[in-house]
Amino acid sequence: MHNATKHHATGSRALLSSRRLAYSGSKKVRIATANRLHSFALARMCSTTTLRHMRIVLDKIPCKLDVEAVLERLHMEADGEMADEVRRLVHIAQPVVRPKAVYQVCPIEKRGSDCVAMGGVKFASEVLRRNLDDADKVFAYVASCGTEIAAVDAGDDPFVAPFCIEILKEQALMAARAALFQDIEKRFAPGPIASMNPGSGPRHVWPIEQQRELFRLLGDVRGSIGVTLTESCLMIPNKTVSGLLFPSKSGFVTCRMCPRKDCPNRKVAFEDDGHGMADQNA
Repeated sequence: MHNATKHHATGSRALLSSRRLAYSGSKKVRIATANRLHSFALARMCSTTTLRHMRIVLDKIPCKLDVEAVLERLHMEADGEMADEVRRLVHIAQPVVRPKAVYQVCPIEKRGSDCVAMGGVKFASEVLRRNLDDADKVFAYVASCGTEIAAVDAGDDPFVAPFCIEILKEQALMAARAALFQDIEKRFAPGPIASMNPGSGPRHVWPIEQQRELFRLLGDVRGSIGVTLTESCLMIPNKTVSGLLFPSKSGFVTCRMCPRKDCPNRKVAFEDDGHGMADQNA
């Protein structure tokens, strides 16, 4: 029997056992044991062969837009002159907002001194290769605010409305990212994970042109979640992130290698040691 077949059969038996436990034993014991068996079953079933085909689209992500957070970002009082305009835009955007994400489980196939290959796609980055030294698989992903909220008409107001829409798109993107992480944790329980993103940080970390390889690895991203990659490797909608998630005990934070000052999204201080490793997760 092929290893993948044996893994699948073992995993299937474990899944069946975990379901049977739901009908026997004390509640705490059966839940804990069933969870352990379920994680074991997924690990066994997700052999290198089956992982190649595991591509997941998340397109029913709940998202509650936060009026108060928008007012705070815009430094507005709740009873201020323009607060009603913000509420109007949120009222328009809430029914249509649909954040989305797509990800694919990719076993690492080859490693070079400054590159790594998966799914027949080669990524050129010494930092990425080093970060994946102890990983056997990665989660390639794109997460987006969704085309629906990006298409909301801000009206004739050239000042408050455009900024308000951008903040709402950020909220939708945050919902997509949270759903992505939660789904990966639920299905695969990888433990602590870190992320690398093409074009994030100095060019030598991972150049933005590698977006093309990432999109090629993921297949029809536009058809799946509506995200388009431009010729300059930017993504539309603009509130979209892409990259590779990977198990990491020590963690990786691109900010550590980026000398850009006054960045509002900085997570850790710039301390480039040439390795890009940090003591916290992305």
